[in-house]
Amino acid sequence: MKIYLFYIFWLFVGFSSSYDVYLSLKYRSSLSILEENPIGRYLIELGEGDASLLVGCKMAGTITALGILSLYYNLK
Repeated sequence: MKIYLFYIFWLFVGFSSSYDVYLSLKYRSSLSILEENPIGRYLIELGEGDASLLVGCKMAGTITALGILSLYYNLK
């Protein structure tokens, strides 16, 4: 039963992140105004108003976090 819960939560994190990226791309024209995270705003400014750097960092962070979670779970 534990393995199922782990994978359900793992998928929830992945799908939540995917939905977040979808919303970031859908509202990219006003994202510089709507983004409340200071690091996110900095990445948008660094990309000269383009959200691609922000989206790339979000996906890299999600993939890294899910990979570390999988590694810890399998080492347990």
